[in-house]
Amino acid sequence: MSVRRWPALDGLRGFAILFVLAAHSAIVNVYVAGQIGVTLFFVLSGFLITYLLLDEVDDTGGVDLKAFYGRRALRLLPALLVYLVGIALLMSILGLGLPIWDMTWPPAVYMANYVQILGQDLYAHRHLWSLAVEEHFYLVWPVLVWLGATRRLKILGLVLVGLVAWRVGIGAVNPVWAYESTDTNAYALGLGCLVAAAHHRGWRMRLHRRTAEAGVILLAFLSLVPVRSLDHLYEIGVWLPPLAAMVAALCVYAAVELRPAFLGARGLRWFGGISYGLYLWHAPLLQIPALAASRLTRLTAVGLAIGIAWLSWTWIESPILKSRLRQRFLPRSRRAEIMISNSQA
Repeated sequence: MSVRRWPALDGLRGFAILFVLAAHSAIVNVYVAGQIGVTLFFVLSGFLITYLLLDEVDDTGGVDLKAFYGRRALRLLPALLVYLVGIALLMSILGLGLPIWDMTWPPAVYMANYVQILGQDLYAHRHLWSLAVEEHFYLVWPVLVWLGATRRLKILGLVLVGLVAWRVGIGAVNPVWAYESTDTNAYALGLGCLVAAAHHRGWRMRLHRRTAEAGVILLAFLSLVPVRSLDHLYEIGVWLPPLAAMVAALCVYAAVELRPAFLGARGLRWFGGISYGLYLWHAPLLQIPALAASRLTRLTAVGLAIGIAWLSWTWIESPILKSRLRQRFLPRSRRAEIMISNSQA
């Protein structure tokens, strides 16, 4: 039985969170970098989760849905709950006058995206729309894999084309819906699923040895698209993420096939390791008036977020990943266990 370990994917996750940080901190003017980073996260999630599920199907003949959902809950919920309680306490202490309950319950039940589409402001938790999209994917995709969704790659590819067309069509009417809704972001997760299914089946293509480097550079270049206003940002968000998703899928495939050394760099992988906590904490800290006043204070907020994310990984996330409780939810497949370790799933 082969063992798969792809450190380069941790490096790509590190790039993804750095793109998001660059956009939200506004230390440099790369406002669409957040769209690039989130799209890369989606493609990575689709790839890793699908590979895990397909390995489990090969080794056990099916998908243990109870174990899968148990792993996801243990991986995501503890850090999220600590974050939501911590931000509620912080906002109360600072006396910012925010509607804490109204902005807290939607992300707690993974409905942040649809609540915001309907017009409710989540203030410090606005960025958690993308976590809701991921959770909806985790809820549905294992069942679809169990039903055979990856058996016919051409059909899966056609579905993805339809999902992109759906996003563009919705974006012409409601750019916010296109930007945040699960149905209009499913294409990016699905593209990662398609790459995983094709690779798992043995499909290969020849790549230049610098393909991963070129892909990351292209993603960085796309981050430089100028933005005139918030409305313009949403308009760009209709067409730019699908383009970025194709580049991200190429980067993921190249990372797996070529294992480029630069994506295995220790510092980059370290950011990939703390990316979940960093994703959670950075945005609200950047919205605190005293920390949003200048580039220097925003840089301070980013530093604080990195420190808190490291603490979250050290004290919450990592101990849970190693806990006996989590061992009960591991699949019988040793290959799947290795994949879970690689993806922090």
